Amino acid sequence: MSTTADVNESGFKAGTILHTLAETWEGSSAEEKQAIVKKTNGVFQLNIKNKEGKEVSWVIDAKEKGQVTKGAAKKAGM
Repeated sequence: MSTTADVNESGFKAGTILHTLAETWEGSSAEEKQAIVKKTNGVFQLNIKNKEGKEVSWVIDAKEKGQVTKGAAKKAGM
């Protein structure tokens, strides 16, 4: 399992935003996470390329785990 430190990526503004989302979810109660997961019910993969041409993928799992990870999804739903 990734930690919030694993989510941030130097040279990507999106990394900072996704790091904040990951921290928010980590600080949420199990009930709050479950409510978000139930309402959203989706896995989102973001493939972002920076101005140097480097590409990084992040996954927002709002279907099962309520977490943000860096790397490709096993199966993205959105």
